[in-house]
Amino acid sequence: MKKILILLLSLFSLTLYGQDYETFVVQTNYRQTSKMIWNYNEKKWDFVSNEDKIPFASKWEFRVNSDSKGLVSNGTINYDILEFKYVDDTTAYLKVNHVGLGRQMGMVLVKGEYGMTVAVFDEVGRTSYYFTP
Repeated sequence: MKKILILLLSLFSLTLYGQDYETFVVQTNYRQTSKMIWNYNEKKWDFVSNEDKIPFASKWEFRVNSDSKGLVSNGTINYDILEFKYVDDTTAYLKVNHVGLGRQMGMVLVKGEYGMTVAVFDEVGRTSYYFTP
């Protein structure tokens, strides 16, 4: 089973790397999580910090093609980019598919004073993950 997965990932990467992609890397050093609670009155998610900030060094590699699709990897977890769009000069929104879990999630990149923050929102698991510089 493991050999089949490696073969499929290799074939996927050959297809992916054969295209023209804009590539950029984001280095993060910490991770923290929040619980996501649906606010029925305001019809939006509320985030309650788990106050669990820990050192967690990750190098995120983003590969985005001209169709706003591509691949994100932090060396441990891989995501397919289903949609990529800039919100403004400091923020980008991504709709991604977590390859290991096989479900869609949201991802936001925010450029701050100390570098880029990567936020991943898992509505099914009701958890948000923040990777900060």
